[in-house]
Amino acid sequence: MNELYLYFRTVAAANDDELTGDSCCFPLSSFAGIEPTSAVTNTVGNAVTIYFKSIINYDGVDTDNTALHSDQVIVVLDSTATVKSFMEEFVEATNLAQAKLNKNFLVIADDSSSEYFSSSINNVNAVTIQTILA
Repeated sequence: MNELYLYFRTVAAANDDELTGDSCCFPLSSFAGIEPTSAVTNTVGNAVTIYFKSIINYDGVDTDNTALHSDQVIVVLDSTATVKSFMEEFVEATNLAQAKLNKNFLVIADDSSSEYFSSSINNVNAVTIQTILA
């Protein structure tokens, strides 16, 4: 397996890591994009939504091709961080990780260990894994 995987965990305690969306690992090849989000209120800073092809519905299209579905991770940024700077750091970190031999796992945000690839991250607000499409 020569693929880079991106790891996210939303729970503060490692032993609480038991539900869908508590933690997840996406292959970089399923990355679909990042955008600013206003879905998070009362946060310490800006937030971004990172989109991936669905883990469960990999192609991301329902059976009649009328609706697109993707998995999403909402990351809350530090009050001094900008969305643009986060995007630049994300691209740089994934490119650097891909360039390293035997590097196939990159922690983007782990709220349990407070391990973040960038100091611009405050926490993971939510991980949404789509349900099985009809």
